Amino acid sequence: MHSEHQAVFVVVAMVVAVFGSWTALDLFRRVRANVDVARLGWLAAAAAAMGLSIWSMHFVAMLGFQPPVSVRYDVGLTLLSLFIAMATTALAFFVGSSGVPGRARIVLTGLAMGLGICAMHYTGMAALRSSMPFSYDPAIVALSYLVAAAASIGALFAASRDHTRFSAGIAALALGGGIVAMHYTGMAAMRMAPHEHTPSLDLHAPALPPIALALAVATGTLLLLGLTLVAAVFDRRHEAVTAREAETLRSSRAQLRAVLEQMPIGVLVAEAPSGRIIFGNAQAEALLGAQGERLEQLDGDGRPVDTPMEWALLGQTVSRERRQHQLADGQTATLEISATPVRDAEGYIALAVLTVQDVTAQIEAEEALSQAQKLDSLGRLTGGVAHDFNNLLTAVIGSLELAARRVDDERALRLIGNAGEAAQRGARLTAQLLAFSRRQKLESRAVDLNGLITRMGDLLASTLGGTIRVEFDLASDLPPAMADPMQLELALLNLAINARDAMPGGGALTFSTAQARVDGGGALEPKPGHYVSVSVTDTGDGMTPEVLAKAVDPFFTTKPAGRGSGLGLSQVVGLVRQLGGGATIRSAPGEGASVTLYLPRAQAPIEVASSQRSTAAATARSGAVMVVDDDDDVRRLVSELLTEAGHQVIASDDGAEALERLHAGVRPDVLLVDYAMPGLNGAEVIRRARALHPNLPVLMMTGYLDHAVLPSDIDEDIVLQKPFEPGKLLDRLADLMPKVVA
Repeated sequence: MHSEHQAVFVVVAMVVAVFGSWTALDLFRRVRANVDVARLGWLAAAAAAMGLSIWSMHFVAMLGFQPPVSVRYDVGLTLLSLFIAMATTALAFFVGSSGVPGRARIVLTGLAMGLGICAMHYTGMAALRSSMPFSYDPAIVALSYLVAAAASIGALFAASRDHTRFSAGIAALALGGGIVAMHYTGMAAMRMAPHEHTPSLDLHAPALPPIALALAVATGTLLLLGLTLVAAVFDRRHEAVTAREAETLRSSRAQLRAVLEQMPIGVLVAEAPSGRIIFGNAQAEALLGAQGERLEQLDGDGRPVDTPMEWALLGQTVSRERRQHQLADGQTATLEISATPVRDAEGYIALAVLTVQDVTAQIEAEEALSQAQKLDSLGRLTGGVAHDFNNLLTAVIGSLELAARRVDDERALRLIGNAGEAAQRGARLTAQLLAFSRRQKLESRAVDLNGLITRMGDLLASTLGGTIRVEFDLASDLPPAMADPMQLELALLNLAINARDAMPGGGALTFSTAQARVDGGGALEPKPGHYVSVSVTDTGDGMTPEVLAKAVDPFFTTKPAGRGSGLGLSQVVGLVRQLGGGATIRSAPGEGASVTLYLPRAQAPIEVASSQRSTAAATARSGAVMVVDDDDDVRRLVSELLTEAGHQVIASDDGAEALERLHAGVRPDVLLVDYAMPGLNGAEVIRRARALHPNLPVLMMTGYLDHAVLPSDIDEDIVLQKPFEPGKLLDRLADLMPKVVA
């Protein structure tokens, strides 16, 4: 028996099915994008949308069904079909959102969705009441399920490939078309057979025309689906905003982590109250070990103590506390530690942050600076002592020489000579003190290196003690070297003391000299050429390659605190370089050490002592000398010495008196003035005297002078260092007299 389906109802049913499929698939994406309660909510919404659209499509399509007999529908079964559509779709979507992997999940979802579509359709058909009985062709029924399942699987595959509108549209068309196709396939499976005894049904005309009812149901369904889509759009936008915020937070955390990783100090972060370390940068791992799970500190006795991190977790703040810590390599370092608690919005401790920095080098630098400041203060003190002592020695040496000229007794002369030699040793000592305090300029001249070392014998013996045996290996054909003898003595004494400290149980110390040729290449060696060398070799412990590489670094020392400044060897190397030479250091553990100094060869012969030519030269050139010195002993000695040499002496005890005499018309041939005097110093006296007499020859005496602070108009050539031998003073005056005396 034939039946018809009105085209307008088919179109409306197709629109409802496609739009419902679009909505259901879009909501299904929201299911997979959410978790927990929100996931279940979107699952229910997707099932309701899909079930309602399937039911509405079936309802509209059935309104357009025109069988040859009158029909009506059972309301209970009709509502049951709606429930079955929603329930089976919910089951399908639940399977699709489960943990079943990839293609299998899509196939299972499609099979379940096809089953739901068919179950709804045939339940709805069971609600059909007609005066003509009907049945179904099983083959076509099976075909209808295959159509529904295939359409569902195809739609889900299309929707899963990407999230573009095009793919979503294809999926919606596939699923919607499949639902419609399944419906009309299922209707084709229906067989209505008329019977002569078929009872007639008492059917009343519907209150609304079928087309109006169909449009009302379709409009209501589309409106509900549209509202659901709007909710999905807002949820998607919220998800996008949340994703952007999460990405921004992730990027900020990554940037913060990158900054912390690049910091030169260690950073540890622990969560409260467990104390578990949740972050440690590379510097923290380097200082505290790769694990970084617990900061172990050691006090001075090596006993474990509570960590600053634990204090911070208890709410206390630790600020720049220094502690000793044993590093992974076994060495002990000084760490500066700060720790602070981090509280949440409610005031509870959430985290503890600890920073740690290795300040071992800083402490060493501070100690070296303190030592250098002590050395500078000591240098100033020794410089002042040397100044006063030089004035005393000037009077002693000069007086002894004058006394020697007046005594003929050999025994008395011998005693005076002993006293003079002692005074000369005192002069050398003060010169070394001045060199130590950096108050004396290098005075390079030709030096007999062998003689200088031999004269140091007594000083070395008393300084090094009885456990050190001093030996000399001096070349016989050694040419003179260019050096400052006082500074060189101090450098050799420094090397000898270093060697003594390297031989705590005693040993041998050898001084050797030689002619040397240097080809260059070493870091400390001088430029290629011929030199005079002096080596200081000990039989001590020697140095490791690491210590040898740092041996000449300023402030580097292997001696215990308070035993060395780390400046000695660097000063020695600096001295020989300033003289135009260089050095080499050879050492190995257990083989002692040998330091060789290379000094330039002197081109001029060794100077003859000034006393050998002083008397005759000075007495041949006499004149008027104005002597200005605030020290009574020095002033009287110089006056006596000059008077005996035939000079006329004009003595003043301060600069103001001397200038008054010059203003009064006194015109000396030479002005001999001390530098350090109360009131006007020697430089100021010279400056004012030359303002009166521009061509006045001057000679300035001093027992303590930093040449670097000399006024620019004062030539260093006019300086005579105290203490001086009388002959040297007379020679300097003799050189000045010809300029004013014919």
